[in-house]
Amino acid sequence: MGQISMADPAAPRQGPPVDPEHWIDQAVLHIRHGDLRGATVAINRFTDACPDRLHPLERIFANLSRPAQDDAVAPLLRAIETACSDSATFRTFCNRLKAHHRIEVEPDHYTKRIDRRDASVSKLARDWSQATLQVTSQPREERPSVSYAEEVAASLQSALDGDFHSAQTALAELHGRAPQSFTQERIDEALRLLARLQKAPPPDRAILDDRPRDMAVSDRGSGPHTAIIFTGLAERVSGLPISIFDRLLAEAGYRTIFLRDPSRFAFACGIASLGSTAHATIDALRPLAVPEVGGELLVIGTSGGGYASLRYGLELGADRIVVISGGTVCHPDDLAELGDTRVPVVSRRTVARAGPGDFTEPVHAIIGQYRKRPDITLHFAEDMAIDRAHAMLLDGRDGVRLCPCRNTARHNIILTVLDSLTDGALKPV
Repeated sequence: MGQISMADPAAPRQGPPVDPEHWIDQAVLHIRHGDLRGATVAINRFTDACPDRLHPLERIFANLSRPAQDDAVAPLLRAIETACSDSATFRTFCNRLKAHHRIEVEPDHYTKRIDRRDASVSKLARDWSQATLQVTSQPREERPSVSYAEEVAASLQSALDGDFHSAQTALAELHGRAPQSFTQERIDEALRLLARLQKAPPPDRAILDDRPRDMAVSDRGSGPHTAIIFTGLAERVSGLPISIFDRLLAEAGYRTIFLRDPSRFAFACGIASLGSTAHATIDALRPLAVPEVGGELLVIGTSGGGYASLRYGLELGADRIVVISGGTVCHPDDLAELGDTRVPVVSRRTVARAGPGDFTEPVHAIIGQYRKRPDITLHFAEDMAIDRAHAMLLDGRDGVRLCPCRNTARHNIILTVLDSLTDGALKPV
């Protein structure tokens, strides 16, 4: 197993560590703008840094506009629950919400999960378990139990620890006990990923860790290639931990640059620690993005990072761009034409913030301006109307290939298309 790597010394510096309470301020700001998913991501960043330090989180709930945002309480509490080490701490927090903010919470729903936890299983493994099982894609009565999801998390923790054999053995047993065929299929996809990782030779460079930061740059291994990965709005690679996806890229000979945008402008206005605009961010990335002689530049975008991967990839002169369930437009008017109402707050804030050096134009309107035409592959679920509509806007363009994932309407398809990625997209041309 490769050792943890810090960012490349040549990379732009990100400044001193962020005060964890900065994420409380960000969560409050997102609540006030109505971006509840953004508040959840900010809570996750805070609780990653300060497990069990819950008192500052009360500010977030004090800023909920009741009752219009009552539906926000459950996902926000879920984000907090995953960081609590014991149920007593969480109950105390719920009592304070009731006393100080008149927010009624039934803690038993959450504390059952806390009480059943294995202390050796990390929050990252639980998040990976939720992304793997995709419980929100199933009817409530068909969803796997809390204890089943915890067992999946324990199996994936073994993978995070580098023990892929034990992870496979445990998941194979869980596959046989899956409550529904949907869950069986998701476990089967995870097993294929773990089998791939187990069979791979040891990486010849250090593997990046999963600490939250705007940019993580790997060492260069023996391969001459470079890959830039734009994560989604949840700051994962379609639910996969960065450390896991980085292993796949290391095996294929890529030095990697993973990017997150905690401002939740979907990279359209740049990354604050790298540049004040999208073009300034590109200028900072350009010297890092150059592959060695004989290498290629691959740009990957998943979900909310899809639009950015296309815009930045074209500007950086990428050889190939791979988009997985990603967008091709970001302006609210363009999204409305596609019937895409998933992130209206993010898109409106992005356009309000964007200046001349930022990106809001549709990809199909500007792609013809670039002399270098990269090979562009768009993966999407055939029965997911919105993701398909985004991809179809580039249908027929030079170098563009559409790869629909048959017989599914799920947004998160990264493991479904894993074979295509590892046998094709992640192999340099």
